[in-house]
Amino acid sequence: MSFEIKKIEDINPTISEDEELVKIKKELSKKEKVLENIEAANSIFEYEYKVSSALDSLEIESAFFDDAINELRAILDNAQDKFSALDDVDIEEVLNRIEELGELKTRYGSIEEAIAYKNKKKIELQKYENIEITKKDLVSKVKKT
Repeated sequence: MSFEIKKIEDINPTISEDEELVKIKKELSKKEKVLENIEAANSIFEYEYKVSSALDSLEIESAFFDDAINELRAILDNAQDKFSALDDVDIEEVLNRIEELGELKTRYGSIEEAIAYKNKKKIELQKYENIEITKKDLVSKVKKT
């Protein structure tokens, strides 16, 4: 019983951790391709001034274009920042952690059930330990009388 408790405690799972790790794994797997696409798309900004000039020469208000290009720039910058934040993530650690959590899910049904099982077994173990203490106290009292 204490072995099972220790194994779950060593893994120390948290609820929904596995789902977050799978998301990170998916992001890491597409990171390189997305960053390549963003880099290619960033070339559109080289033509921003030319488009604005063309609209001005046509005497068309360019606010719609300016808003769209600024929104596009913000979207691409945010995406690039999101993927750059993954630079420090060790894919091996993510995969190993997913595997550990997967073993718990296979054995106990879910992370929540593994945590509940651990808590239940800790209470049972504590009861057994208390029985030993109570037994020792009773034996000691009997010997004194």
